[in-house]
Amino acid sequence: YWSVATVITVAYALYFSGSTAKNWAWACLSGWCFTWFVLEVVKVALTTINELAQLSQRKRLLNQDKIRDRVKLKTDMKRRQMDTLSKAMGPTMHSINSRPPLPIEPFPTPALPALPAPPIQEEVS
Repeated sequence: YWSVATVITVAYALYFSGSTAKNWAWACLSGWCFTWFVLEVVKVALTTINELAQLSQRKRLLNQDKIRDRVKLKTDMKRRQMDTLSKAMGPTMHSINSRPPLPIEPFPTPALPALPAPPIQEEVS
């Protein structure tokens, strides 16, 4: 980019008078500096955004251990609450009977269809 811009600047400047060529050179240099400055600002802004995103990801990874500890703490607390509640309620029907009760009426068994009798074969001698 810079070499092409320099060639174009020199090519146009050859046909100018001395003062116009000087003004042309200052205009090109100021344009290049402005372009370089804008590109640098954009690069710095994008780099900053990228670094902040990586920082938040690293913090989130560090917080995973804290989250696991918090989940384990809540699980243990809930288990203790359920244990105290079950002890307060006493034994239930399900804990006394190990088998489910039998149904009151047995299910009717379907009748099997009658099979046709096999044909009788006569002996031929």
